[in-house]
Amino acid sequence: WKILSAGSLPGLNGIKFFDEKNGIVYGDGSDGSPTGIFRTVDGGANWRVVPGTRSPTWYGGDFTDAETGVLVGAWGRIAPYRNSRFAAADVDTLGGRTIRQVKLVGDRAYAAGN
Repeated sequence: WKILSAGSLPGLNGIKFFDEKNGIVYGDGSDGSPTGIFRTVDGGANWRVVPGTRSPTWYGGDFTDAETGVLVGAWGRIAPYRNSRFAAADVDTLGGRTIRQVKLVGDRAYAAGN
């Protein structure tokens, strides 16, 4: 572990490592890291912001591998993660409810929240 200076990363809500080198963490979007998603390819020695649009916060995620998954969060946000990028998902309206967790099962995703 390496100590980082306070405020160098936004609030983080989840982490997933796919092997000893490749991992992802997700949490709050901020001015310095708009997506709130970071990826490492060197076991956590360095983290890079995953490109994309500003997001309020990601509460849950599930991934099939280091390149593919889905994130869920505040205000009914669901975002597929493909090829180290994420985008908005096409879903029916959720009425702005926060989604807290998601699980991928085959070609379906199941989500739970408020």
